[in-house]
Amino acid sequence: MMSEKTKRLEGKTAIIVGSTSGIGAQIARRFASEGAKVVVSGRRADEGEAVVKAISEDGGEAVFQHTDVRDPKQCRALCERAKGDFGGLDSLVYSAGIFHRASFDEISPEYWDDMNAINVRGAFFCCQAAAPLMRERGGGSITTIGSIHPFIQSDNMIVYGVSKGALLTMTRKLAGTLRKDRIRVNWITVGWVKTEME
Repeated sequence: MMSEKTKRLEGKTAIIVGSTSGIGAQIARRFASEGAKVVVSGRRADEGEAVVKAISEDGGEAVFQHTDVRDPKQCRALCERAKGDFGGLDSLVYSAGIFHRASFDEISPEYWDDMNAINVRGAFFCCQAAAPLMRERGGGSITTIGSIHPFIQSDNMIVYGVSKGALLTMTRKLAGTLRKDRIRVNWITVGWVKTEME
């Protein structure tokens, strides 16, 4: 966290998906420090409320919304929370993800489906729910938190790499689809970060 608060996001509302810990939690705190009203989300209520408390103690404004992104209804409820509590939505950061390792021979259908449901499918339905609210504002910003794994070989992280590669393709497609609505869609390639994963 930077000590100097520039308030570049004053008057904006942001949802940080997967912000109960790790990278997402720090993004939520930084957005709040820059003046944004933040919806913290994830599956772990205690950790999410702790992030909200930290933001409040730093002088920011945030709420926690329990969200399992495998359920599109919960993705919609998350975006509705932003509108209900803060009047709308300007930015969505998709930082949710799981990062389990398995060798090629160990990969099961359940493993495949769960990884892709959280790392890709959930991202799509959060973006789909967020876009109408951004259109109401005249535009907005969607950011997906990516990985180096679509670009490198790692034998025990095949499905993770596939899911992040799909997320990259989805980001590119949405960037083209939503540009007419003045909604920017960007991917950030993140290298190794020592942090917790939900």
